[in-house]
Amino acid sequence: MTWIYILIRTFPFWAIPIGVALLGTGLSKKGKKKFAALGATLILGGILFLAFEGHFKAVPWVHEMLTGDRYEPGR
Repeated sequence: MTWIYILIRTFPFWAIPIGVALLGTGLSKKGKKKFAALGATLILGGILFLAFEGHFKAVPWVHEMLTGDRYEPGR
């Protein structure tokens, strides 16, 4: 259960690079359109996660790095 929690919390930080790799593979080879679609979905999902939930909930040190403020829940 801990690994699932870690994967969900750090979703955009692993999904975007894997999405770029899958998109590149899908576009460079014939018949691999499924890879391109999966890659585009991962990239879009990671960007939307950062836009709507983002660095506040993903990883606290990213919020601190981007804003200079420490994130405190409930404040």
